[in-house]
Amino acid sequence: MYAIPISRFIVWWRVRAAIEQLSKSATLTEAAHASGFSDLPHMSKTFKQLFGFAPSSLFKPHTIKIHSN
Repeated sequence: MYAIPISRFIVWWRVRAAIEQLSKSATLTEAAHASGFSDLPHMSKTFKQLFGFAPSSLFKPHTIKIHSN
């Protein structure tokens, strides 16, 4: 069993809810409001603190580079 403060649990719950909204094609602003954040900057800051990147980067095309020896 793990004990975390309720405030940290709520943050994780909101971020999870935002990711779920984004997976359903919601805009970043819609996801922020639907998951309980006061606004998009608040969600973006929280997301970046948790994961190290902004939620907007989820929508950018990524390039995978494979290096062989």
